[in-house]
Amino acid sequence: MSSLVPFPPRADLPEFDISDLLQEVAEALEHESLRRRVPIEIDAPPYMMVHGERRQLRMLLIRLIGNSLATSPAGSQIVITAYSDREGVEVEVADDRSESAELLLSEGLAPIPEGGEPRPMPWLEVQQIVAACGARISVSGCPEGGVATTVQFPRVTDGDAGSRKAA
Repeated sequence: MSSLVPFPPRADLPEFDISDLLQEVAEALEHESLRRRVPIEIDAPPYMMVHGERRQLRMLLIRLIGNSLATSPAGSQIVITAYSDREGVEVEVADDRSESAELLLSEGLAPIPEGGEPRPMPWLEVQQIVAACGARISVSGCPEGGVATTVQFPRVTDGDAGSRKAA
């Protein structure tokens, strides 16, 4: 994880498995992925528990990944990686778009065509949704080209995570 200053978890928010949500979002975008010939690959082990408003995070992930689909050339791919360590859970969406990370930060997320969200989402709104979950988001250029968007969630306590595994 990054060396940013630690941030407090939002234990007042519901807890859920982010790997389940990532699979759900990929399934929701499968038709668009096939249509654009840009596969979505997910590398996220189960039981990666985070606190947050699931509905809002689902909408945000659909926008982030949908934006990657809309801006990546046919034949490229989107790779979503999630891992956890003692600091928390990190989810990265990496794509092959030709746009720069700076453009994403200045223009925000593009509208999703064909029945999706019709309006752009300013970057400030993206940050507010992430912050409401006690998380943070960053964007950077990938060394081999493209853009990586990373959401960092604070660690869920072992007691919280154990209740999910026992269920």
